Amino acid sequence: MANRGPSYGMSAEVAKSMAAKYDSALEKSVIAWVNEQTGSSIGEGKDAVHEGLKDGQVLCQLANKLQPGVVKKVNSSKMAFKCMENINAFLDACCDQFGMARSNVFQTVDLYEAQNMAQVLNTIDFLKTGKGGINSHAGAKLNSDATVLPQHTSGYTGGANQKGQNFGLGRQLVTKTE
Repeated sequence: MANRGPSYGMSAEVAKSMAAKYDSALEKSVIAWVNEQTGSSIGEGKDAVHEGLKDGQVLCQLANKLQPGVVKKVNSSKMAFKCMENINAFLDACCDQFGMARSNVFQTVDLYEAQNMAQVLNTIDFLKTGKGGINSHAGAKLNSDATVLPQHTSGYTGGANQKGQNFGLGRQLVTKTE
């Protein structure tokens, strides 16, 4: 975790706001479900949850439990970039396979550096309850009509064209008489 030192002003207010969003009851519910699904033993408390999920291996196991083979490679190394690859693989599975919106998932640094653990719990809760866009844990997507484009993006112009438009002084054709 990066040593950032104390924050002041707006940064302090944001940090205080994010810390206030952390819900211990949600943590108990989510971690109990993760432990049940993966067979892991993540403890209670913000620091224990961070340490248990930081390397991304448990999250990858969870994604593979919900839909086998969705995360192809789980890195067992504790090196920072390998842990972040695991976290990114889980986030990609959430968005691509489970139909969650990118706005509903946490960012890699939120977990790896414990910057926003409340959002980490919310993402896992979305996955658990199906609010993130999945109907069941088999990966069926709810938003099946996502390929239907609105009329204004499908090329219809309503008959509008550029005929007759004249910006500024139009082109002047002068015939030379000598």
